[in-house]
Amino acid sequence: MNITFVMSPDADRDRRLFWAIARRSLRKWWVVSALFVALGAGVAVLGFTERVEPFGPAGVALGAGGVWIAFVPWILFRGATRRSAARPGSDVTIRLTYDDATFDTALSQARIKWPLVRRIEERNGFWIARGERRVLFTLPQECMDAAQVAEFRAFLAGRTPPQPAQPEAQPR
Repeated sequence: MNITFVMSPDADRDRRLFWAIARRSLRKWWVVSALFVALGAGVAVLGFTERVEPFGPAGVALGAGGVWIAFVPWILFRGATRRSAARPGSDVTIRLTYDDATFDTALSQARIKWPLVRRIEERNGFWIARGERRVLFTLPQECMDAAQVAEFRAFLAGRTPPQPAQPEAQPR
């Protein structure tokens, strides 16, 4: 495999990339938000129907907090995408081989060997390469032609992800 393509700066692609990466963590926020809203509704109903003085307003406050929790990540990611769009960027030449992925700009070069990549997720037109706990790099499919996309998919289909290191047995 020898795939080479150029990724030019694009604010819309950056926005879609942020959302593709953050989708999993946002689900956790939305679940917490739904729990707060449900708990707040229950406490508010109990407080207003049973005339328990602090429970009614407390339930409304819990519900409002749950709605606020749902919108905080959206506001933060929107600000992050605006900041990234405001920064001037340079073209990145990406080269994918059987050994590694190389990223070249006018001022720097980064090379990541495939054994470091634990899994690669395909989401919203991007391949997201993850290590143990973080995103290592992303590859936008829109910058590749159809033959390159097919070749990389074939590489991914034949790739066996590295196994996590086994902890050594402790002597007794």
